[in-house]
Amino acid sequence: MKITTLPLDSFNSLAVGARRYFLLQNGDKPVIAPSECPHRGGPLNLGRRKACGAKLVCPWHDNAYPTQSIERGALPAIRRCAEISIVTGNEDIRVWTELLPINQGQGACEDAA
Repeated sequence: MKITTLPLDSFNSLAVGARRYFLLQNGDKPVIAPSECPHRGGPLNLGRRKACGAKLVCPWHDNAYPTQSIERGALPAIRRCAEISIVTGNEDIRVWTELLPINQGQGACEDAA
């Protein structure tokens, strides 16, 4: 088992083996969530939040998903001050630091998901 520790302000997404994940700030709780949209595999890491912050919109088909449902596929992680430790197994890890719009609020939360 491999544990990787990263500063919370130094990355936006990472790959563990062939699977991509992204840093989803859910209030004060950082979550390493899967980047693949449950509908058609779109890149949720390029999505946007609804104004209420409780839903994330996939950029491919505009489907909105509750952040709680996205968190279910998250990697095991522990936050400690300004760092997060992620359990990744024995697979290789790649980290990206590009700026992502994921924590920007846009749109209302009325539409169903």
